[in-house]
Amino acid sequence: MTALGKLLRTTAFQLTLAYLVIFILFAAALLGYFALNTRRLITEQITTTVETEISGLREQYNQGGIRRLVIVVDLRSRRPGSSRSSCPEPAENPVSATPTSRSKALPLQA
Repeated sequence: MTALGKLLRTTAFQLTLAYLVIFILFAAALLGYFALNTRRLITEQITTTVETEISGLREQYNQGGIRRLVIVVDLRSRRPGSSRSSCPEPAENPVSATPTSRSKALPLQA
C-alpha cells in the first residue's frame, strides 16, 4: 500500500475533503446570491434614474415646448460629468458632441 493510499483512507483526510467540498458549495452559492442581487439593484437604480429624467424632460416640454426642452438638454449636457447629448436642430440635423467641444462652439451664458 502506498503512502497516498494510506492518506486517502484516514478519517482526518476524508473529513477535511468533505469540509472543503461543503465550503466550496456555500462560497459559490454566496457569490451567486451577491451577483444576482447586485444585478437587480443596479438595474432598479438605472430604471429609476431614467424614469426620473424622462419625467423631468416631459415637464419641461409641457411648460415651454420644444424650445425650452432643447435649452434644458443643452444646459444639462454642459454640466461636468455629463457624457453625450443629442438635440435635433430645426433642419433635423442631429447635433451630438461631448461637452468640451460644445463649450467651444456654444459659449455658456449666465
